[in-house]
Amino acid sequence: MKTSTIIFIKSIGNMNFAKLLIIISLLGWAVNCKAKGTNNNKDTLDYWHIYYNRAKIRKYNINYKKTVEINIRNVKKSDSLRIMYFSDAPREKCIPEVTILNQQKQPITKLSTGFQGYTTFKLGISQLIEDRKKSNSNTYNFFYDDHSGMNKQFLFSVIFK
Repeated sequence: MKTSTIIFIKSIGNMNFAKLLIIISLLGWAVNCKAKGTNNNKDTLDYWHIYYNRAKIRKYNINYKKTVEINIRNVKKSDSLRIMYFSDAPREKCIPEVTILNQQKQPITKLSTGFQGYTTFKLGISQLIEDRKKSNSNTYNFFYDDHSGMNKQFLFSVIFK
């Protein structure tokens, strides 16, 4: 064995049990705190992909300007948006949900699923078109909420042009 290894082993042997227990507890606490976190202070980044019908049109995380522009003239009745959201630090007993607000900040609909981690939300564009006729909104904001007590996270805006 190397001299440094022998010195380290002897120093551990000389430590009393209480000090060793405190060090192990602090290391365990530090590892546990790193695994948990808040939306603003995580060691990981959630990300999401947006599909228009079957085509992936955007890939986002919290660091991007998040706008999807849709030409209203090209929209078909059967068109849809699909949001595939991934969190590699899902919270227990939390049901993920996407809330959509119009320009007047009125809720249009909520999309929810019972799954955590890799979650898919789907919305028919016709729902936004119907609200657009009623409210004259051209912008719709999408927010993710897992009901863990954290703030809702802004995902992206849809702007009709």
